Amino acid sequence: MHRKHLSAARIAVMLSITVVLALPAWAVEKNPAAIPSEAPPGSTAAGVVKPPVAVPTDDFAPTAELVSVHFDFNSSAIRPGDSANLAKNAEWLKANPRNVVLLEGAADRRGSLAYNQALANRRANAVKRYLVAQGVEPDRITIMSYGERRPACPANADPCWTDSRRVDLLVKVLNKQAP
Repeated sequence: MHRKHLSAARIAVMLSITVVLALPAWAVEKNPAAIPSEAPPGSTAAGVVKPPVAVPTDDFAPTAELVSVHFDFNSSAIRPGDSANLAKNAEWLKANPRNVVLLEGAADRRGSLAYNQALANRRANAVKRYLVAQGVEPDRITIMSYGERRPACPANADPCWTDSRRVDLLVKVLNKQAP
């Protein structure tokens, strides 16, 4: 009897996680308890503060011009080899101002779910700080932290762990209308 209740409880938890993961980004922004995410911070230009704008993440896609950034175990520090790739990413983003970028932070499966979620968020924020320091406008950058929910491959071993410790950069072209 106890085993059935435990199994039903696990099914309920898994179902609720599936529902949360299937939420569109705008629902996550309205329901911050669902999945922690960060809207772009307000920017200041001539003393005017723009409020953060929730950018739906459905229309973002990878592009060959932007390279993912990988991290060492239990670290959110950008490695020297990856800083060169990030500099190229920043140059491309500055040359393509109609593109906004989504930084998807990820972690390997070692550690608790909460720890990996926070670590992936720190990694995405480190990439954001680097891009902003290179001249990319902060209001063009959105962050999503997936923790260990999006592994690079399904195996639970070192090559997959290395590939899973990353921040992927996805873009979306905004069709801005003239004033």
